[in-house]
Amino acid sequence: LYEMSRDAKMPFVSYFCVGADLTVAAHRPHWLVPGSLQNSHHGFLAPESPWTDLLCERISEFLGMYPVEWLLFDWFVYGSLHVDDFRVRRAWFSEKPFREITGRTMPEKAEEISAEENLLYKREMLARQFRAIRKAVKSVSPGTKIMFNVPYWKPAEAVWKDHPMLLQSDALFAECSREDVVEWLLSVRQPGQRVMTTIIGRVDSKGECDPETWRKWHERGLDFFGYAWGTPPDFRPHPDYKRQLQIVRRAFRAIG
Repeated sequence: LYEMSRDAKMPFVSYFCVGADLTVAAHRPHWLVPGSLQNSHHGFLAPESPWTDLLCERISEFLGMYPVEWLLFDWFVYGSLHVDDFRVRRAWFSEKPFREITGRTMPEKAEEISAEENLLYKREMLARQFRAIRKAVKSVSPGTKIMFNVPYWKPAEAVWKDHPMLLQSDALFAECSREDVVEWLLSVRQPGQRVMTTIIGRVDSKGECDPETWRKWHERGLDFFGYAWGTPPDFRPHPDYKRQLQIVRRAFRAIG
């Protein structure tokens, strides 16, 4: 695919999942954020565990072979896809950074960690992971641009307010086309940052993606993302998305 994109002179967007890796989680369960298995069958890998170093090594190796134009980093989260609501718990890898961040020993019980400490810790751990990922990308392929999917459930969640990921990414990514979230991202984007909206394909909830909004967002200068759910045996888009795909096709013809 990369070689095809070179021949066609098309930019290439590739992907890494930051928060989860099924193989790593199975072989290194002690790298999982405590309590994260309550929110998913696979759990979420802790940014402060050795996982981040392994991920950055993978990124460097990949970009050494394929210096793509863009990388999308998915599930940039701490312990849950609902990061704001997740309660930090003590683990072997969290004791040292917790003391660095809060100035005190990490309590044994999650309920003994204050709401302020909980928020501060998650924000800082994700900031450290963001900086490590950004350094890994730019040191190997300075021209590669980066963006992160959280996803955002509502505008201005506390964990993301003025976060380095928002301020320093090359693009802001909404895994929805909801007006409240997209308008918020447009309001906080930095000079030169692009904003990408997902207009088709979210299957976990209703009303997250609306392909009919393409013209409004195109006029605002947004880029488009979507899922078509290729289905075996020929991996054509799932029939449920036939109508939505027709709208997207018409949109790209109109854009020209």
